[in-house]
Amino acid sequence: MGDGTCTNRAVVLSDTHFGVVHDPTEKEETNLADLINLLDLIKDEIKPKTIILLGDIFDLWRVEFKYAWDNADDIKFFERLTNYVREHQDEGAELIYVLGNHDHFLQEIRWAINTKERYNKIIEGKNSDENEDEGIQNEEGDGDKQKCGEDNKSYIMTEEIDIDIGLDYVKFFYPHYKKKFENIGMVYFDHGHYNTKEQRQSKKLLARIIKLLSRFLSKSKIHDRLLSKCISSEEIYQDLEANLSSVYSLLYYSKLDDVVRTARDFIWRTYNKRWHAIIAIIVFLAQAGLYLILPDNNLGDLNPADSLSPVGLFALFSGIVALLLPKMISIILPGILTGTISSMRNKTVDNVLPEIVAKDVCIEMKGYTYLNLMVDQGNCGDKIQSYIFGHTHKAGRITDSASQLDVYNCGSWVKDEAGESCTNSFIIIDPDVLNEDKIKIYHMENMKKVACEFDKNGRCKYECKK
Repeated sequence: MGDGTCTNRAVVLSDTHFGVVHDPTEKEETNLADLINLLDLIKDEIKPKTIILLGDIFDLWRVEFKYAWDNADDIKFFERLTNYVREHQDEGAELIYVLGNHDHFLQEIRWAINTKERYNKIIEGKNSDENEDEGIQNEEGDGDKQKCGEDNKSYIMTEEIDIDIGLDYVKFFYPHYKKKFENIGMVYFDHGHYNTKEQRQSKKLLARIIKLLSRFLSKSKIHDRLLSKCISSEEIYQDLEANLSSVYSLLYYSKLDDVVRTARDFIWRTYNKRWHAIIAIIVFLAQAGLYLILPDNNLGDLNPADSLSPVGLFALFSGIVALLLPKMISIILPGILTGTISSMRNKTVDNVLPEIVAKDVCIEMKGYTYLNLMVDQGNCGDKIQSYIFGHTHKAGRITDSASQLDVYNCGSWVKDEAGESCTNSFIIIDPDVLNEDKIKIYHMENMKKVACEFDKNGRCKYECKK
């Protein structure tokens, strides 16, 4: 039973990346010490009605779920939060989990289980359409009725994972969560990886492939006319989601994830100078092999004492390559990756803002931005007052001058070697506070919450050097 002290506040945090410490190719770990302090703060001081975990809570890209769960359980993260919700459930307390890209695998599990259930119904001769949306709960904002059928969809997955691990009070949402706060208006939450460059590019590529196939398979041009029509925001959203989902499914339902991890492990070992000797030997043998197959060359005639002999030159070149290759990889590879994907890690809010309000998310509807999509997927077209996301690990806040959209980034709880990420930042939404910002970003300092400060570009002035 609650003690009557639950407030109307909401606490928002993201990117704890539980489990990343178990990945040998990364020099990152979750900031458990400050997370414990925040859990104490939630229970004893903030006392929110809503706790929102905004994605990448588990890092299922790099470790298995059991390792990620064990890392979270080290500080009883979910146990403490679900206990708080249970104690205050009579006051409307709830724990919301919006899935991100690193924990998207939880959504894949739900889809796989639902597909299996539908197939079982077909095999048993039952109508596959019956109870097709079983397990999906429609959530409404406080006192606000969703009229357009685009309300939040909550996927309660505790039975599908394991109810014994302590997720029985968690409400899972995907791909977004939205809530109307008194004195604030509609706030739109998602992890933040939906408005990135690779998603737009994959959608454009997919549309072109479909057009080419339609021209090949049909003599008429009806397919082209259908593809170029002004499609609805719901179709756009489903298309964008389908592109991401297909990539994640490919990673997790095949052995491609093993290939990716093996490649990353190779790069890591090379970068950390573990394979210098092997690289030198391989380069030396390659040079010697080429020398042998060239005409009029015979290594047997070489004088080892001659410092300018090919053997000496081969050894010198091999040593140089072995020393420089890791550095070359560390410079060239990130440049290639950044050119092909958006590489949003450590992007500040002023750099992310154009992705939200300026760049198209649909090639069929020019000028249709992610902000348009949020509004259409919001409360029946109501104006979105604020957008809160994570994903980039860089806390910040900025207001778009044209749309007056307030954009907030939660930051993260991951300590990295470079010290560029925010390692202990979170958001408090307080609709009852007077004469000050009702949405504020804080960081933990000496077991207390301290308000973050931002420059004119929305960049946090607080430097995290944990």
